Amino acid sequence: MKEIIKHLLLEAHVEGGYFRQTHQTEQQLETKNGKRFLMNSIYYLLTSESHIGYFHRGRYDITHFYHLGAPMHYLLLSPEGDYSKATLGPDSGAREVLSFTVPGGWWKSSFISKDDDYSLISEVVSPGFDFADHEIATREYFLKHFPKHYDRLQEFIRS
Repeated sequence: MKEIIKHLLLEAHVEGGYFRQTHQTEQQLETKNGKRFLMNSIYYLLTSESHIGYFHRGRYDITHFYHLGAPMHYLLLSPEGDYSKATLGPDSGAREVLSFTVPGGWWKSSFISKDDDYSLISEVVSPGFDFADHEIATREYFLKHFPKHYDRLQEFIRS
């Protein structure tokens, strides 16, 4: 996995794991939150040493694509508190999918098993990702808004 990090020029991500932006359109559009690029994409890698992408949400839809390694598991919470799971991976018989989209405003956490070496995916965001549209979950927020899910999700909340 160190070779992948070096080869793809990945750096540590605030959510956990590693990333690098791979594309950003030249075109921009005006949103109610300001100007955003039309679309951008990243590589995202979880490793045995950094196996959790902690709960966060973005304002816009994010489509995820599986590339290499172990399956990447997702825990999802809608703004209304509906809980669901998804797994990116190559084994359709195990209900893994090669891609899926998380709607804007949904909370998500990703993880791989501590026994797995790594999982490499890509993410595409439209309108393009901007940290102004990004929020990291806090324990206080989840306790207040999602108390019935807190016990099972607390290890996936960084703060």
